Amino acid sequence: MWAATLLWRTSVPHVELPRLDARAVFGAELVRRAGHYEGFFRVDWVLLVAAQLGALAAVAVRARRLRLGLGRVGSGVVLTALAVTAAWSGALPFELTALWWRRRHGIVHETYASFLAGRLTELPSAAAIPPGRRFAPRSGCSPRGKA
Repeated sequence: MWAATLLWRTSVPHVELPRLDARAVFGAELVRRAGHYEGFFRVDWVLLVAAQLGALAAVAVRARRLRLGLGRVGSGVVLTALAVTAAWSGALPFELTALWWRRRHGIVHETYASFLAGRLTELPSAAAIPPGRRFAPRSGCSPRGKA
């Protein structure tokens, strides 16, 4: 952090950058196609986030009515794993769509099977969230196992 504060006092000489027109450099057609390509990802991302928020909202609404009988910590761990799984499931169709778009434009050559296999291996590690030490005093046990 100390080294970062030294950088605050530095200054950069003024450099006059040339004004470049992307259409003149790359051509109007390529710029239009690039905008179309990028625009798809913007829409896909908005829909992905909306789907994830919807999935999380559904878990949150139903969480109050769920009676798991595992205590506060156990129920919290299960509901956290459920929320992570719901968010993962909500995002998956849009991630597959993004892969299709990249494949269609020749950006990637990853197969759908390898993509799904990679995504499926991420889920168990993301959903398996162990209870942290901050839960220990509430559950009646100390962090070291002594009461």
